Amino acid sequence: MSLVIANERGNVTFADDVVEAIAVRAAEGVARVKVRRRRSVDIAGSRVKLHLGAVRGDAPLTEVGARVQTAVRSAFMTHLDRTILVEVAIEGLR
Repeated sequence: MSLVIANERGNVTFADDVVEAIAVRAAEGVARVKVRRRRSVDIAGSRVKLHLGAVRGDAPLTEVGARVQTAVRSAFMTHLDRTILVEVAIEGLR
């Protein structure tokens, strides 16, 4: 399902893959994170689910997950003016 944002000049429609790309790019902007293929964006339910691989480092994995949540929420607010819930599952560790 595409995201349609109405304004006084008409509608702006974002394809699913564009919305997903915003989430993935924001998540992968966090150091040591790689988003796996299993992911979903549910705009109607205001929810993003991301399955991640992480690289070992100094920060606890809980902190890495929290950084991803913050980055994705911020990207959706910045680019789409939408507040969302971000669910993160860390499935791999390198």
